[in-house]
Amino acid sequence: MEGVGAAEREVVSYCTKSGRGTRLIPPGTLKSVHFVKTPHYVQVSGMADFSKMLINAEGGGGELDPHGQDGLGNPIGGLVFTNAFGRKLSQAHEWHSFMDDKSYCLRVCKEGNSAWDYCKNIYDELGCNFNMPTGPDDGNDFESCEGDSAQIVGVYTENGVVSTFFQSQTQQGQPVPPPKPAPPVSQCKPFASSELEGTLKTPFAHAGTVGPVSASSNSTSAGSSSTSSTSSSTSSSSMSSSNYTGTPHRMYPKPHSDSWKYEKQLPLTHRIVKSLGILPPAIEEVRKTKLTDPVPVFEEWNQAIYILPWALAPFLVRTCLYHMDPAFQIGPWAMWTGLVFFALSFGLYWIFFLNHLARKYGYFNGGTGRDTIPYSEVPKVILEVVAGLMLRPAMVVFLTYDPAAPPSMTLWAPLQLFFFTLVEDFYYYWAHRLCHEGKSLWNLHRQHHTTKAPTTLLLGYAGQMQEVFDILGAPLVSWLTFPLPFDVFMAWMIIHISIQLHGHCGARLWHGTILTGPYLRPFGMELISEDHDLHHRHGWRESYNYGKQSGVWDTLFGTKGERIEGHNGNLLRNHFVY
Repeated sequence: MEGVGAAEREVVSYCTKSGRGTRLIPPGTLKSVHFVKTPHYVQVSGMADFSKMLINAEGGGGELDPHGQDGLGNPIGGLVFTNAFGRKLSQAHEWHSFMDDKSYCLRVCKEGNSAWDYCKNIYDELGCNFNMPTGPDDGNDFESCEGDSAQIVGVYTENGVVSTFFQSQTQQGQPVPPPKPAPPVSQCKPFASSELEGTLKTPFAHAGTVGPVSASSNSTSAGSSSTSSTSSSTSSSSMSSSNYTGTPHRMYPKPHSDSWKYEKQLPLTHRIVKSLGILPPAIEEVRKTKLTDPVPVFEEWNQAIYILPWALAPFLVRTCLYHMDPAFQIGPWAMWTGLVFFALSFGLYWIFFLNHLARKYGYFNGGTGRDTIPYSEVPKVILEVVAGLMLRPAMVVFLTYDPAAPPSMTLWAPLQLFFFTLVEDFYYYWAHRLCHEGKSLWNLHRQHHTTKAPTTLLLGYAGQMQEVFDILGAPLVSWLTFPLPFDVFMAWMIIHISIQLHGHCGARLWHGTILTGPYLRPFGMELISEDHDLHHRHGWRESYNYGKQSGVWDTLFGTKGERIEGHNGNLLRNHFVY
C-alpha cells in the first residue's frame, strides 16, 4: 500500500463535514482533536484511526507543505485558507502537516516576517513530536484552546552560543536533538466529536465572520482532511494531477533553499548559477562564532587593496590609450559593452571574495543559517542582477561620456565621491524609509524583506519598481544634484557594487565603505554591514538603519539602531583581512 510520503504530490482533500465538494472522513476516524490558536499560528493535532481511510503502518507517514522540492508544493497546487487571523478567509502561504496511521498535526502560520520561523518545512522526516510538540494525548479529548507560541524549532542556545540543527546533519552521524517543550495552553473548551460531522448548510458561509465554524485541514495519503473547531476556519484544496506543469508556487528565501543545486536535471539559469560557484556557503561550511566573540575590523585601507585596482582600472586604461594615440576614440557602444563586462567581472570577483570571508570569519548571528535562492526565484534574481549590470553602465555612459574628451580625474576625486555618495544616500534613505512607513509603498518593498538573513545574490531579490529605483532612480537624481565627471562616476559605480554586495553577504566583519567611512568614523556616523543585516533581521513594516552607504541620515533623523556584535566594546582591531 502506498504511504503518505510516496503519494505526497497527488493527495486530495478530505473534510469531516459534507458541503465543500470533497471526500469525507469516515465517522469515528478522529479519536482526538486539539485546536490551539496562538499569536503566530493555529494548530490542530490529535490521534486517529486512519486505517478507515486505507492508511496503515506499512505504507508509512509523511509531510505536506506549500513548497516541496521544486516549489510546486506537496500536494501540487495545494492551498490552505483560514479566517483565524481576520474576518475573511485568506490564503496562508506558510503551513505544514504531518500524519501517519495513528496521529496527525497541522500548523497554519499568520502572514508576516515570522511565518517561516513557526512553519519551517525543513524537518520533514522528524514528525509531529519534533515540529509541533503538544501535551499528553489520551486519545479521546476534543478541545479548542488559546495558547502561547511555541519556541522556534531547531534553534538551540548553549553557553551563550546559538546554533541551528539541520536534518542533513543526521546523515553525518549527529543525533536529533530533543524537541522543544510543549507551550502552555489556556481557556480550553471541550466540544463533542459529533460537532465535526454533518452537512454545511451554506459552504463557506462564514468566510466573512469570526464565529465558530470549521477549523483546519489535515493531510492523508488520500488527501487533506478538514476537521471542525470552535474558533476559526481553515480549509484546503489541491490539484491531484501528477502532470501539473503550471507556474511554480513562489518560495521565499530561507536557509538551504538552494538544495536544488544537487539535482542533475536543471534549467539553464540554474545550471549557470551552479557552475559559476557563486551560491553562498551554508552555515555548516563557515566558522562557528558566538555573539560575544570579537568582530574583526576590515579597515578602509585594507579594503582599498582589493577594490581600488578595479575601481581605477577603466581610468588607467583610458589614460594609457590616450597617451599612446590622442586621436583614438572609443565609441559609446563599445564603452558601454566594455563597462558591462568589466562590472560583471568585478561582481563575480567580489562575490567569490565575500564567500571566502564568510567561510573564514563566519556569519553574523552565527547560530542560524543564511537565506539562499529557492528554485522558483533563480530566474528572477539572475534577471535583476544582469539588468543592473547593463542599465547602470548605460546611464553612466549616456550622462557623462564624451569620446573626444581626454580622461580626467583630479586629486579632488575622493571628496567628489564622498559628497556624491552622501547625496545618493539621502535620496535612498528617504525612499527606503517611506517604503516602510507608507502602506501602499510597502507593497513595493515587501518582497525584499521576506529574506531575514540575506546573502549576496539576494541583493536582486526585490520588486521591479524597487529595482528600477535602486539601479537608475537614486543615482540619476543624485547626479542631477551633484554631477560627477565620467571617470569619477565609473569609479563610484564599481565601488558601489562592492557596497551593495557586502551589505547583504552576512560575513562577520566590521565592514564599512571606503567612500564614506574615513570621513564619518570620527563622528560615529559610519555604516557597516551589520547595520543593514540588522535592518533585515529585525525589520518588517517597522525598522531602522535605512541608509545603505552611510549612517549620517539615520543619525540625524533618529533611526540608527544599536549593533549587537560589532559594537565598540567587541572589536578585534589591528587585524589584516585577507
